[in-house]
Amino acid sequence: MEKIEEYKFNNDKYESLIEDLKDYKTLNNVSLNDAYLKYKNDYVKFFDSKFLIELKAAKKFLEEDEIKALDYSKTLSSRKQESWYFGPKENHKNWNSYKNYLLNVKHRPKEVVELLNNETTEVVNQILNPYAPSGKKIMGLVLGYVQSGKTANMAGVIAKAADSGYKLIIVLAGLTKSLRAQTQARIQNDILQHNDILWHPLTDNENDIEEGLDAIPIFTKKTTICIIKKNVQVIVKLISKMKRMPKLEMQSSTLIIDDECDQASLNTKEYKDKADEISSTNKLLKKLLNDFKNVTYVGYTATPNAPFLTHPTSPDGLQSLYPRDFITPLEEPADYFGVNKLFANNIINETDEDISLPFIKRIPDSELEFLTCKRKDLPTFKPSLTNSLRDACDYYLLVLSARSLRNLKEDHCCMMIHVSRSVRMHELYRNLIYEEWFIPIKKGLENNDKEIIDRLRNLWNLESNAINSSVRSNLNCPLKIESFQKLEKNLLNELNDISINVENSDDSNLDQRLEFRDKKDKDYKTIHSIVIGGDVLSRGLTIDGLVSSFFLRESKQDDTLMQMGRWFGFRHGFEDLPRIWMTYDVELDFTNFVESENFFREQINLLNSQNQTPLEFPILVRQFEQRNPTSKGKISKKVKKSASTFFGRELWTLRFKLDQQIHKDNEKAIINLINNCESTTNSNFIKMRNAHVIKDVGFKVLLKFMDDFNFQFHADVFDNVKSFLNSDLESIDSIFKNWNIAIKGGSNIKRDIGSVKNVKTMNRTKIKNATSEDDEKMIDIKSISSPNDLLVDIEQKDIDEWEQSDEKKKFGKQLRSAAKKCREKYLGYRPLLIIYPISKNSKPEQDSDTRFKLFSRTHKKEDLNYEPHDIFGIVIALPTPPNLITNKNDLVLDLIN
Repeated sequence: MEKIEEYKFNNDKYESLIEDLKDYKTLNNVSLNDAYLKYKNDYVKFFDSKFLIELKAAKKFLEEDEIKALDYSKTLSSRKQESWYFGPKENHKNWNSYKNYLLNVKHRPKEVVELLNNETTEVVNQILNPYAPSGKKIMGLVLGYVQSGKTANMAGVIAKAADSGYKLIIVLAGLTKSLRAQTQARIQNDILQHNDILWHPLTDNENDIEEGLDAIPIFTKKTTICIIKKNVQVIVKLISKMKRMPKLEMQSSTLIIDDECDQASLNTKEYKDKADEISSTNKLLKKLLNDFKNVTYVGYTATPNAPFLTHPTSPDGLQSLYPRDFITPLEEPADYFGVNKLFANNIINETDEDISLPFIKRIPDSELEFLTCKRKDLPTFKPSLTNSLRDACDYYLLVLSARSLRNLKEDHCCMMIHVSRSVRMHELYRNLIYEEWFIPIKKGLENNDKEIIDRLRNLWNLESNAINSSVRSNLNCPLKIESFQKLEKNLLNELNDISINVENSDDSNLDQRLEFRDKKDKDYKTIHSIVIGGDVLSRGLTIDGLVSSFFLRESKQDDTLMQMGRWFGFRHGFEDLPRIWMTYDVELDFTNFVESENFFREQINLLNSQNQTPLEFPILVRQFEQRNPTSKGKISKKVKKSASTFFGRELWTLRFKLDQQIHKDNEKAIINLINNCESTTNSNFIKMRNAHVIKDVGFKVLLKFMDDFNFQFHADVFDNVKSFLNSDLESIDSIFKNWNIAIKGGSNIKRDIGSVKNVKTMNRTKIKNATSEDDEKMIDIKSISSPNDLLVDIEQKDIDEWEQSDEKKKFGKQLRSAAKKCREKYLGYRPLLIIYPISKNSKPEQDSDTRFKLFSRTHKKEDLNYEPHDIFGIVIALPTPPNLITNKNDLVLDLIN
């Protein structure tokens, strides 16, 4: 028989065979090999030998395609079923219409739509094959970012599921009428309107599912869809209709999508672990899943703490909503303005420059008593227009003028004030902003008041210089910012367009509800509003064009705090303009959460690369001191707590005490470490790119160094590491027997560190602390390392090979995960210590009110002669050997200080 490689194919027949094999595989829910054998046995006798060659070639193509898809998959999967969805076809009308709508009407970039296509294909391949035998169930989770396009992914999955044969789709869309209507409108505009003949909607923009004696209808050539509130009464109505469905229709392929699945859906009495005490919504959702016979449940969230801490088996013996079958992390879209740009503590580029955006503005602690109060004081409290609140309002007005010059005047643009959940407080703030800011500034602009004009000019000059040209060139905005002279002409007109609205649960504000309609909507109206609110602003509700946020709401729950971040999203044409006013403590809480959130994604990548499953190796959840990852009621009683799960983590020092002696002693500890490394290994530190590296250092040398080095504000964390490494010297010696140590060079002045000569020091600047008194006690640099620092001890030829590999590409923007995998590939499970010499002369590239010289604002009143000195930062990177993942079959809460 002829070899496939030498055969000249009939391309039309060959491509047709590929599609036939795909369809047979999907429609009969069989493996590719079974499809090939069935096709061969049924048809080969009707064709000549060339047909068999083409059939084999088609099989080979699909095998390679499946392997490629698996290699690029970001999903942590149970692999319960064969791959069945290979992407959209030409006759898939819902997806193709949606794609064209995004490209031609919404004008989304081609690469963003292609990413959406790839990610929705990955999710749909994980949901249940709609032609699988009845009685199957899949439970999964899609992990996005706050306001990053989760709804776009959800819409794409809905389109592709319907195109592939799903007959019933239920979307659980938030707890409030406004959130449900917002989701309904999105799905209507994105999907349903283009092919209404293919859909049978049970809900519309105005109406949730209605009560009645009729059953949920199932059609042969239509998909029934309902988008409902996550509300007990509404779900009961749905179940009552479900009960009236014929038995055969109950077996129709059903997709349940749960938006914000960590809110309301889970058992809020999980901590009790009692079968007769399960929260109502959770009980009803499990009934839906239990009664439908061919069903997939997909939860969407950006804050997965609660789902990850739900036990797979509910106290009543039923399957819980734990994502036992798949977890798919979405990538940040290229045009997304998100958490990592604002709060990540590892965004240093290769030229030793901190590239975090300087958009966080400080609310001084001294203002707090004038802005908010304890609950008991609410009846008599009256807020004041503090300097920071006035600046936030002034800045919003300035931005409106700038956007007008950028031809964005007809787009929605808002400010958010989120200080309390109290309805009374919202009304007080509405009056405060109107009477003490809006009216005075209106009169001032009408009368050309010099004091007010100068105030606005000074604020704009400060903020317009916050971003240097190199950072600006990578943002979605003009290369040159507008001058105040140009802005000034528009200020009064823009002020007159501003409304002041309250968004909360008080029905008396119904007439003020903001509807951010799409421009093509006949009822479109441009909204320029200062939006004041509470819980309604905390989850799900999108405030279009948000540019100025005044944020005081604190929460001891990480997921709740993160969902309050309504400032994330897409800022096309004005990515340089958003600003957020918050306290130092709240910024630190956000920073910690972002670190945890990135750790989730790293774990998913790691476990996926090791072919683990969500059920065998649950994701570790971190808990920071005096904080909860989620509501205590949602945390399973079976969760195990651990203070020593350091595998797969990098631990770093970011805050330093202002104590000359500590830093002198730390420098001695580092010099002693260098000497001990060289004497015990009989080798020297060698230059590798912009670092000095020594390899194969015994771990006891590291323990000695950790005893000698003062980790200052991070002492508890590193004490736990020492305890962890000391806990079982015999086993640790075999795992972490040898370490690599690097002294990372920067871009500042050269100096010698012990026997290591000509080390370039790093340039790291400090951020503003909560109070001037704190500035006299500590330096907080926020960022110390970049993901590529984890490659500091890898040979250049290996890095070059890695950069060109297909394996690297599948990590996308997860640069830290990619760097860890690169380490594993070329160095195995080798731990790494990196030393960062930070120059005492460190300073920002240009004047800023968010970044300062390392030793600015630090002189104590009693010690005006405090001499600046170099500071040494530390990063310890611990690997995750596959045989040492300690949480198999356990839910683990990782206690972090």
